[in-house]
Amino acid sequence: MFKKILVPVDGSDTAIAAMARAVALARAFDGSVTAVSVIDPYPFIGVGTDLAYGQEQYLVAANNEASASLDTAREAATRLGFDIEAVVVEGHAVHRGIVETAENMGADLIVIGSHGRTGLEKLVLGSVTQRVLGDAHIPVLVVRDLGAAGAVSRARRRGRSRRNRRGPARPAPRGRCLRRTPAALRRAGRRIARHPGTARRRRRAAAAACRCR
Repeated sequence: MFKKILVPVDGSDTAIAAMARAVALARAFDGSVTAVSVIDPYPFIGVGTDLAYGQEQYLVAANNEASASLDTAREAATRLGFDIEAVVVEGHAVHRGIVETAENMGADLIVIGSHGRTGLEKLVLGSVTQRVLGDAHIPVLVVRDLGAAGAVSRARRRGRSRRNRRGPARPAPRGRCLRRTPAALRRAGRRIARHPGTARRRRRAAAAACRCR
């Protein structure tokens, strides 16, 4: 079913987990796996000779980092007894480079890791995975960050456990005023005065006079 699988890598643990999942699928469907690392060739704009020098230094560093990420992915696949292909592509947007690479190689599936960013961090930094999901025309398998997902799951379980230990909320006992305001006490005194009798009747009258609930 999936003969050509593309795996974007950046050297992170999540990318390695995505590679392991892709290798398992490729082995099950007798397919191949290609790892890709995308670099932006023009990350900044400037003028003069300083720009050329800075651009050259950036490209060298970016290519070295991409090569290191691909080497890490290749080693992970080798440990699983599987050979993969590795390519470095250039693109002004990482998600566009991933999608275009998948289209050019005729990939059947993209397996990509998600770092589990949420809230403001996700809003500011954006999500390459979300953009790939929006632009890709082939199936995309997202491998979540196990550390972040596990932390969220553990926090939810702890919250449920605390609620279960506390049990359901108990209503305040009748006749006990939660807010002993002077007005409430005066109302209770008047009601008790109108209902002379046993102590039980007086307690009931005091409870009826309390309007806190």
